[in-house]
Amino acid sequence: MKKSYILLLCIFSITLLGCDKDDDNLTGPIPFPSPSPSPGPTPVVDVTAPQIQVYDPTADDTFLSIGALSVYVYAIDNVAIKDPKVFLIDPTGARTPISSLYLNTFESSKERSLTGVIKVGGNLSGLYTILVEAEDLSQNKSQVTVPVNIIAEDLASLDFKTAFMASGWFEQSDWNTGYLDLERFNIAFYWILNQNAWDYNIHPEYVDKFGEDFGQHKQLWSKWDVNKNGYLENSELNNGMADLKFFELWDVNQDKMITEEELADGVAILWDVNKDNIVDAKEFVDKLTEYFLLL
Repeated sequence: MKKSYILLLCIFSITLLGCDKDDDNLTGPIPFPSPSPSPGPTPVVDVTAPQIQVYDPTADDTFLSIGALSVYVYAIDNVAIKDPKVFLIDPTGARTPISSLYLNTFESSKERSLTGVIKVGGNLSGLYTILVEAEDLSQNKSQVTVPVNIIAEDLASLDFKTAFMASGWFEQSDWNTGYLDLERFNIAFYWILNQNAWDYNIHPEYVDKFGEDFGQHKQLWSKWDVNKNGYLENSELNNGMADLKFFELWDVNQDKMITEEELADGVAILWDVNKDNIVDAKEFVDKLTEYFLLL
């Protein structure tokens, strides 16, 4: 009897141990694989170079080395752009940076432009190149070249029309349109008469000299300064220019626009003092230098 009791007790103990192990298997933590990290967004690489537009000078245009070469370049990028650079390359290949141009910034960092006027100088005639370089913040680069002809010969060795149209004066005045309407025409001549860029005071004696040199008009100031206050007001200038009839007479095709060629022909008539249909060096060199070579 005692042996049977001990045997039953052992069987009961083994059963309890088996239940504990089963419970452990049921209630223990269930292993799960560790989650893999999600891949981040692929960075976008900017490979687009800036775009460049050169409005001035025009390809193959001609300028005097002592004249004014107008420069107007515009650059734009899809993201952000650095300041563009402009260089002048002479016929020998020598490259000179142009640092005198005015940098125009915009609200957007994608845009930049450079404007200004340079004088080439020197005594080397031939084909020059305006080189414009632009670079964005991702080091994408682009460049544009514009060839121009430079005349370094003495003015007296040139015919009038070549010298006049190569002075660069018209390109400074036409606002990149290729013509002057009446308003811009009068403004352009205002800047001829105003020799001091820092004020608006036009000197009476200079207006009288201008009248003599442009048609031998006497005492032009006294005719223009109608209110006799010693200043040439805008309305007085416009009325005075209308009295001279320059715009009316020089606008040959009557389209209310003066082209550079019409301007040159009109000035030639006034400066051909001996009326031989040739404006020689004695008749134009000093006047061209005085009024149209502004640098």
